[in-house]
Amino acid sequence: HTFNRRAVGASDVHIKISYSGICHSDIHTGLGEWGEKSYPLCVGHEILGKVVSVGAKVTKFKVGDTAGVGCMVDSCRACPECQDGDEQFCTGPGGSVGTYGTKQPEDKVPGGVTMGGYSSDIVVDEAFVIRVPEKMNVAAATPLLCAGITCYSPFKNHGIKAGDHLGIVGLGGLGHMAVKIGAAMGCVVTVITRCACLALLPRLASPLRCDPPLCPVAVAAQGPGEVRHGQGDGRGQRDHLDRRGGDDGGGQVAPLHLQLDRLRPRRPNVPQPAQEQGH
Repeated sequence: HTFNRRAVGASDVHIKISYSGICHSDIHTGLGEWGEKSYPLCVGHEILGKVVSVGAKVTKFKVGDTAGVGCMVDSCRACPECQDGDEQFCTGPGGSVGTYGTKQPEDKVPGGVTMGGYSSDIVVDEAFVIRVPEKMNVAAATPLLCAGITCYSPFKNHGIKAGDHLGIVGLGGLGHMAVKIGAAMGCVVTVITRCACLALLPRLASPLRCDPPLCPVAVAAQGPGEVRHGQGDGRGQRDHLDRRGGDDGGGQVAPLHLQLDRLRPRRPNVPQPAQEQGH
């Protein structure tokens, strides 16, 4: 399938893509599990490559730099959420613009729908391009642009620091990244999992503690600071976390916009002045 990128604008960075990681979001999108999309659609939002050209107003990148693009390529940049650095929750005109599958005006996106990183090139405003240190292993760094920031962001927002005890529930795509980041930050990392792949842990980071070792567990909070450990496959907890019940109540995956809305920062309600009653 062939499609076009827009011409490089004054604030744009043109990246020749070298690597694009595989996120399960791509699979959900391909299967139509997060609502209707316009197909054919090029997915991929863990993108790394070399800068091959920049617009006249670009100040953060130059030709030859290694650069990355994550799951967003634009937002209104003026709403309270954008001003707070939460562009993913943009409430301005058009909302946040996903790297793929978001409808946009033809003058911004040829074809009218954003296309992702399973492609040769991408053109993105520099505000949504990420600088990648040259010393990094670029081929292995793509997951940092989705799974990595998904874990690192709450660690920073909640003030996780060296010496803290960090519990990781599940050793999947996000879990293994959380283990590596937590260990690199100097945390004491505990993995809670029903997976038999715990032998992989020493390859991720050290020292680590597994609780209980090599044993499937189901975990339920009992009160402040208390956790009950019990035998089980954990499927009940996973179903609750992953599916949240679809529109038909039958356990279908909820549309992506509903899942994101559950995570949106809730601003306090501001009392409105009472309106005068007419006579």
